[in-house]
Order: sequence, then structure tokens, then C-alpha cells
Amino acid sequence: MNSLYLSTNRFLLFACILSLLAFTGCGDDDGDAPVDPIVEPELLSSDINEELRLENTVAEDGLADYIVDGFLQVNADLIIDPGVCIVFTANSGLFINTDGSIQAIGTSNEPIKFTGEMKEEGFWRGLQIRANDVRNELNHVILEYAGSDYLATYGTNVKLNGGVAIEGASGSYGSLKLHNSTIQKCMGIGFIVEQHASLREFSNNILADNTEAAVRIDADNTGSIDSETSFTGNGFNGVEINASGSPTHDLTAEDTWQPLSDGAAYRIAQSFDARATLTIMPGTIIEFEANQTIAFKQDFSGPNDGIIIAKGTASEPITFTGATKTAGYWQGLIVQSNSVLNELDHCIVEYGGSDEIDGGMANIILSKDGAFEDPDLSVSNTTLRHSAGCAIYVDPFGGNITTSDITVSDNAGGGICP
Repeated sequence: MNSLYLSTNRFLLFACILSLLAFTGCGDDDGDAPVDPIVEPELLSSDINEELRLENTVAEDGLADYIVDGFLQVNADLIIDPGVCIVFTANSGLFINTDGSIQAIGTSNEPIKFTGEMKEEGFWRGLQIRANDVRNELNHVILEYAGSDYLATYGTNVKLNGGVAIEGASGSYGSLKLHNSTIQKCMGIGFIVEQHASLREFSNNILADNTEAAVRIDADNTGSIDSETSFTGNGFNGVEINASGSPTHDLTAEDTWQPLSDGAAYRIAQSFDARATLTIMPGTIIEFEANQTIAFKQDFSGPNDGIIIAKGTASEPITFTGATKTAGYWQGLIVQSNSVLNELDHCIVEYGGSDEIDGGMANIILSKDGAFEDPDLSVSNTTLRHSAGCAIYVDPFGGNITTSDITVSDNAGGGICP
């Protein structure tokens, strides 16, 4: 065999390896990332049934350390070291099953990256987390281009695609801590927290350029969302709230909602009852889908009363509004509890009154619930406008409203009714 033949084949082999590694790299899309033609990524194509640690095998940025081929079940502890880059083939992903866990903790200088073999929205499936393990954590992680297939289901026929989902079934529900991480360019929702799941911690993340909502979450977990996380370029720049995890879709524990950065809003996609104290901080924006509401309920036993404390400031009012700016788009706030703590101060309430409740439509409705005591609410320094009915409606069978320095305008039914 002559030397020219050998040299030619060596060159072709080198070129093939170089091309493969460049294609599966984790660097920027411009192809300028350094490529090491010697170290090849390790293929992961079988379920993980024993503890596995994924190490950063290549020092240079831009190289895939591992390629995942298939939607793999993780039935043991999966530990991912800083700087690791994992590339997923089409429709591949990781399902952290009930006996598994995921600990992907990078650093600011060495983030962990989950990306698609092709840089396009919805190329791979994403991370589905069903394990309720306190160690589940994504920290200094970049996850992108996921959403090819559903990661969570809601009800009987709603399937949710996205980047990361903590969810559950048959009494087993996932949990996760998410810090300092970016979820971007996914088909569907960036980050999903479904019914009964637990968002243990959440801070300083970036949700960017996902085709639907940045975050979808249930009401019981909403208080975990911080005010530093960034929302940019998503189909909906904010946090979509889809009821809660209890059988009656109630908010069941005392909670505080922080204002979101970048002018992002909480969006109430499904009505729920508040059976605990909900404190809403200055500057918070809450918008409602068509005909939706929050009802602050009263309970005979007392401790389960739903109480609203919404105290804004002159420079940072709290806003309750419709997702579409049309009079009567949402129901309005419903207060049924008898508590001297119920208060709206320096708020804007607008575009309510979609449905008649106890004979009236309004931005705020005091509704007497059967044999319970009369509902009680204080409203001050607040603007009430653009209702399809009244600004405030008080149930003729009982209700105590105290107002001071309120501004009432453009309400079809007038101010305080009847």
C-alpha cells in the first residue's frame, strides 16, 4: 500500500472527526468556538440506573462532553460538574424519575449547558422532573432549544411543551431549586411548575425568547418567584398562574408576591380561591384572562380565611387589570372574608365586571357568603376605572366598605353600588 494512499485516508479521517465535533459543539452559533479534533464526546443512549457523574472532559469551551440520544429515564443520582456541555439529538431529553435526582451545579465562569444538536426552537424535548428530592437543583445552567414534545400534562388533554418541567402523576410529584440559570429559545413555555409539584427555591434566572409564557406555575408555588429574574422576548413575558395543586384549586398557604422585573406581569389564567393571606408587594402587576378572578374566601374556623393585603405606594402602585384592555374583560376581585386586614392602598383596578355576582358587576365585589359574617374591605388612594359595571359593588345582604382618596372614572355602572 503506497504512502499517498495512507496519507489521503488519514486526512479524510481527521476531517470527519473535526466536522462531527464542530456539529455537536456547545459554543456560539457563529462556529468560531475552538474545536479539539482528538477528544470525542461520550454517547449516552441508555437509561441511567446507577449513580452517574458527568465530568468536564474537555477544557476548551465549545466542545460537547456528552451526547444524549433518546428520552432517557434517570432512576439514580445524576451529578453534573461545572463546565459540562450536553448535546441532545432530535426529540431526546432527560426524565428524572421518582427514584432519581439531578444535581447540575455550575459556576458563573463554568456554567453547565444543555443544548440541541441543531440550534433551533423545539429541537430536543427538555428536562422532565418527577423526583421529589431536596437535592434536585439547576444552578448556573444554560438550557436552550428544547420543546419538541410535551413535558407535563394538565387535566385530561392539555399537554405542555417547554424547557424544564417539574410535574407528577399518581401521587408522586417533583421538586426543584433553580438559581442563576438561563432557559431560552424553547418551543412552548420556558419553565413549568405543575399541580402538586414544589418549587423549593427560585432566584436570579433569565427566561428569554421562549415561544409561549416565560413561566407557568400554580398559585401555591407563585410566592417562590423573585423580583430579580429577567423576562425578555417570550411569547408572554411573565408568570402564568394556573390555579393550584389542591383538589379545589385553592391558594392554601400564606404567600407574598413580589413585583417582577422588566415590567413583567403575573397572569391569572384560571380562577382560584384564596384561603390564606396573600400579600402583594408595591409595583406588582396582576392581569387576568377573560372571566377569571381571585376570590378571597372566609372560613368558619378562622385560620383559613382568605385575606388580601395589597399596599402599594404613590410611585409604585399595584395594578389589577385585564390581559386585554376592554371593559368587562375579567370578573373583578371578589372579597368574601370578614377581616380588618383586607386592604387595597395605592392600587389601580381596571377592566373588571365580566360577570354578574350577587346581582352586580364591578372591579371589586364584596360578596356575602351564606351564613358567614359580612365581608370587610378598606380601599384608599386607589384608582377604579373602565369597569363594565360599578367601581365597587357591595352585596345588599351585607358588606362593609371603607374608602378614602379613591379616584373613580369611566365605569359603566357608576362608583360604589348600590
